[in-house]
Amino acid sequence: EGQFDLVHCPALLLHLREPEKALQRMTKAIKRGGWIFVEEPDYGLFGATDPDNPSAAVFNEVHRAGLDLAQKTGIMHPYFGRRVRSLIENPGFTEVGHEALARVVRGGEPLARMSAMTGELLAPLMIKAGLLTQEQFEVVGHLYQDSRFYFLGTLMFRAWGKRT
Repeated sequence: EGQFDLVHCPALLLHLREPEKALQRMTKAIKRGGWIFVEEPDYGLFGATDPDNPSAAVFNEVHRAGLDLAQKTGIMHPYFGRRVRSLIENPGFTEVGHEALARVVRGGEPLARMSAMTGELLAPLMIKAGLLTQEQFEVVGHLYQDSRFYFLGTLMFRAWGKRT
C-alpha cells in the first residue's frame, strides 16, 4: 500500500467481474499525491465507416451479436469505457481528467488483425448459439484483411486523477 507514484491500468477492468474491487486495490497502492491512469475500451461505436459498402451491414450485424454475446456470458463488458471517469471520481482523487480517442482502422492493419483474432475466438460460440453463420464469419474475416475497408474501432476512454 502507498508504494507507487503511478498506477496505469490499460484495458483490464472490462474483463473483470468486480472491477470496482480491483480499482480499490490499485488506489491503495498509490502514494498520496500519486496518480492513477485508467484506459478502457468501449465498443459502442464499433462498425463500418462506410454504410454504403455492400458488406457493411454484415460486418455491423456480426459485431453487434458478438458484443451482446460477450456481455451476456461475462467474457467482457463491451461498453465499460464510458464508466472510467465515474470510477475515479468516487475513491477520492483530485485533478480528475477524462478523454476519449476514436480510432479508424483499415483492413490489414495491426488493430484489424487483432480484431480478427478476437473474432476467431468468439466465432465458434456465436455459430453454436445461432448468432453467426460460417459465411458471415468468412465475409468479416475477409474485410479485416481488405485494405479498402475501414471501420471505427474501439473508443478508448482515458481517465486520470491524483490521489488525495
